[in-house]
Amino acid sequence: MTIDVNKGTEIDKINAKNFVDITTSYYGVDHVFHDTGYHSIIDYIVKDFRDGDIRFGQIVNKISYDQDLVEVQTVNGHVCRAQYVLLTVSLGVLKGRQIVFKPLLPQWKSNAIDRIGYGLMDKVVLVWDKAWWTSVSYYFKRVTSKPSPFSAWISVNKWNDRPALVCVFIGGDANRIKTLTNEQAVEEVQNALQQMFPNQSIPMPIDSFVPRWKSDLFSNGSYSYLSQHQTYEDMIYISKPIVNKLLFAGEATSQEFYECVHGALLSARREFDAWAALSDWNFDSHFYECERVFFISET
Repeated sequence: MTIDVNKGTEIDKINAKNFVDITTSYYGVDHVFHDTGYHSIIDYIVKDFRDGDIRFGQIVNKISYDQDLVEVQTVNGHVCRAQYVLLTVSLGVLKGRQIVFKPLLPQWKSNAIDRIGYGLMDKVVLVWDKAWWTSVSYYFKRVTSKPSPFSAWISVNKWNDRPALVCVFIGGDANRIKTLTNEQAVEEVQNALQQMFPNQSIPMPIDSFVPRWKSDLFSNGSYSYLSQHQTYEDMIYISKPIVNKLLFAGEATSQEFYECVHGALLSARREFDAWAALSDWNFDSHFYECERVFFISET
């Protein structure tokens, strides 16, 4: 894919120097499309903790901390206390100040949150009863004389045998899509396909899906990118713990694999290792969750 599609933002917003410096270690590796979706990854991760205390629907709106304890409060008034807290909310949630921290986060942490780029890649998924296209490539793009809002097309039937095409929008075009109804978005994409293949009568899809990541309370966008205003140190600062009690993970905290699913997973493992090094007692498999905030408590 092109750089702007990978980063979920217009290319003039990307820090070219840092992009070259940081991403050369992994950039260019093929994208992986799992035929059973992301749920299979989550199911594998939690398989050993299904008997633990995992709480859903607890939306965190306040985190208080000191040298001894971290207290997490949810919108419905529920309070969780722990010696250590791992915070894995998206960068979009942190940028939107949806969680109140008491005391306020240090300035170096807030500055890093503000400077790191946060892109928007949204999609319109169209499904047919059978594939009408013959391309064997999973990814294609229309070459036009003028910039097109239709950044890329992905054929997912290569992995799961479902005759579906995913139209990708980024940046301002993705923001525009969120203002359309599902029917309007589907019609726009359908018309674009017909223009791309004028000699073929394209049937109407039997199903469609518009994710709308910008409108998702827990995302407020898609994933991080290297902005023109940030430095390499910002990715270190955003991952640093506060008073060695409040730890941070997520794709935006990964210096090597930011913007990637495995970056988020590996960052959590990184923090768990740091957790174990900070603690002088043994951990048991006692996990409980308040939305995107995870705690590990002493048995």
